Amino acid sequence: MVKFNSKRFLAFVLASMMVVGSSVTAFAADGDPVSGNGEGTYEGDDVTFAAIASFTVPAAPQTGFNYIADPNGLIAEAAANGKAAYQNYTFDRTNTHGVYFPTSAADGKTTYTEKSAAVTITNNNASPLNVSVKIKQTDGDSQANVPFTDDATFGGATPSTAKSVYIAVTNGTDTAAIKAGGAEVALSYALSGKISNYELTYNTTDSKYEYALKDGIQTTDATKWNSTSFYVTGALNENAKYEKDGNTEVKFPQITVTYDADPGAAPVKIKSGIEAKSGELTVKKAATVSEISLGATKLAATTHYTATAATESKGSIVTFTPAATALAYNAVKASPDGVALTVKYSTGDSEVLVLFAK
Repeated sequence: MVKFNSKRFLAFVLASMMVVGSSVTAFAADGDPVSGNGEGTYEGDDVTFAAIASFTVPAAPQTGFNYIADPNGLIAEAAANGKAAYQNYTFDRTNTHGVYFPTSAADGKTTYTEKSAAVTITNNNASPLNVSVKIKQTDGDSQANVPFTDDATFGGATPSTAKSVYIAVTNGTDTAAIKAGGAEVALSYALSGKISNYELTYNTTDSKYEYALKDGIQTTDATKWNSTSFYVTGALNENAKYEKDGNTEVKFPQITVTYDADPGAAPVKIKSGIEAKSGELTVKKAATVSEISLGATKLAATTHYTATAATESKGSIVTFTPAATALAYNAVKASPDGVALTVKYSTGDSEVLVLFAK
């Protein structure tokens, strides 16, 4: 976009009129110096991406996160005898762990597997999203007599014979399982944006540079954006005996899943040649920096960075060594949509920045 300087154009027109309207033209004498003035103009500060454009956090699955616990294999055995208890339902028989979630519905039939229906969150931004998924035993569900365990092996080589249920939320890479007592656990991670979907433009209305979506890129086209999916999965301790104790029925706990996404930090640009220099990052959190990761690579303190001590009112200054900046530069050169830099604190909080080549 070409900017238009109306004052400079007007000066040129007036000068032209004066020359044309006069019969006298002055020329510099031989040997006299000629000077021409040049005006410097500033195009503006480095442009950052908008904090957030849009993102999609869908409603919970229609059936919620209901599950059927079948520790005694009654569903499969009755179906094998042609006496299925559930008509127009399909149960995944590869599931040998005794917990079934309604996963999908098609042709009038609902399919049950050991995984719930997936919840997909889409990020329509250049900046990352911080995704949070929490799962717990429902408040007030004190009547359940089958406790939770976060041990998916139920004791492994020395299996427990106590009744227990394993319920966890996972994105396929990270997993958080409800602990004994039903206490809430959280799964938190960053969902990167798509920097390559944006380009630098000049806004003639506001007279400024800014990043905008490239032509043809729609926020409604999920195929153009990064997304993440999570689901709930479960298993029973099949070494235990499940049966009514007198008048007390076996009752499994209810669960509550809460999920959300919030804008992450604005992207940070890494410029050409930074691999030969030290980089510096000031973090605002008034807490000790406990860990820094570049993508999936955990950086080593001293070798890759040093951090000043934070105070109650001031954050840390993190100084990266040449080894760390070279590592970062090589990583971002191979990724047009940047590499996440995650800073974790002693408080358990974390910040996510995006590094990318300019």
